[in-house]
Amino acid sequence: TLASATQAVGEPVDLRAVIRDVALELMQGDSGVEIVIDADKPLELSGVSGELRAMVQALMVNAVEASRAGQQVRVSLASREGSALIQVIDQGDGIKAEVADRLFLPHTTSKADGSGMGLYLTRRLVESHYGGEVSLSRDKGGQTLASLTLNARQVGGDEQ
Repeated sequence: TLASATQAVGEPVDLRAVIRDVALELMQGDSGVEIVIDADKPLELSGVSGELRAMVQALMVNAVEASRAGQQVRVSLASREGSALIQVIDQGDGIKAEVADRLFLPHTTSKADGSGMGLYLTRRLVESHYGGEVSLSRDKGGQTLASLTLNARQVGGDEQ
C-alpha cells in the first residue's frame, strides 16, 4: 500500500467490526489471554479495510503477545472530534527499555520471531493516509497503552 503508485479511495469501514474480527482471530490461538472490547456501537470511518485491519492487528497482536495466560487485553473504540480513537491496553511486563526509543523504526523487535515491522508500518500508514497518530506509553502499574487516532483516509492531502 505504501509503495503503490495508485492509492485506494476510502469507503465506509466499521471499526468496531474490524476490532471484533481481529479479536476473534487472536482468541483462536492458545495464548489464554482474554480480549475485552469496549465499543458499544458501530463507528464508521472512511478508509481502506485492509489498511485499517493491519493497523489494529499490529497493536492487538503486540498486546496479546506481551501478555500471559489469564491476563486481559482491553480494546476501546471512541469517536473524538471527528476522529476515531482506538486504545489497546495490556497487562504485560511493559515496553523493554532497550527498544522503547526505537519501536517505530523498521526491524526493531524484542520478540525472537518478530520482524519488527508492525509498528513501523502502522505509523507510516496512519500518518500518510489517515492524518492521525499512533503512540505507546506505560502507566505506573506496568500496563502498556497503545493509542491509534484515525481521520478519514486522505489521498494526496485530499479527503476521499
